[in-house]
Amino acid sequence: MASVFLSYRRVEPDRGLARYLYRFLGNQDHEVFIDETDIRVGTHWQRSIDENLRRCEWFVPLISASYLYSDGEGSHFLDQESFETLTLSGDVMGNALDFLVDGTVVEMLKYNGNPIGLELPVVVELAVAFTEPGVRGDSSSGSVTKPARLETGLEIKVPLFIKEGEKVRVATATGEFGGRA
Repeated sequence: MASVFLSYRRVEPDRGLARYLYRFLGNQDHEVFIDETDIRVGTHWQRSIDENLRRCEWFVPLISASYLYSDGEGSHFLDQESFETLTLSGDVMGNALDFLVDGTVVEMLKYNGNPIGLELPVVVELAVAFTEPGVRGDSSSGSVTKPARLETGLEIKVPLFIKEGEKVRVATATGEFGGRA
């Protein structure tokens, strides 16, 4: 049984990746410790972190990074604390590029100093690159949505009143319209 220490700075109330890793590693008979930096402060908590960290064989931090660009080598991100460039390969990225524009902040998982995964924000704001204008009477058929292509190339259904150039909120888990930005 290995001991694993997960460390991250809690920015949003939901840190699904840390919870997933905690459950996954725990089910693999690993002892898992978590440091939620922004939630618990004080000497007792810090002392307990130091004691647990000494017992751990793996240290897996979750860090904030902003998306820069993608090329043949992979997708490149800027670590928000150290300002170093981190690269994830295309197979690790999956469909994440559908939701990323320059400057989008994500949470990255690092192991031995190398990025190994990422967690997208729950909702992202993207501009509508193309959509047909809504036509009066279109709602009579029962369909009150129309297709729209976003700046990343992702195609979603949006309400008839959304126009080209508007920013919309998109849920990254489902890829669905979540409202105007």
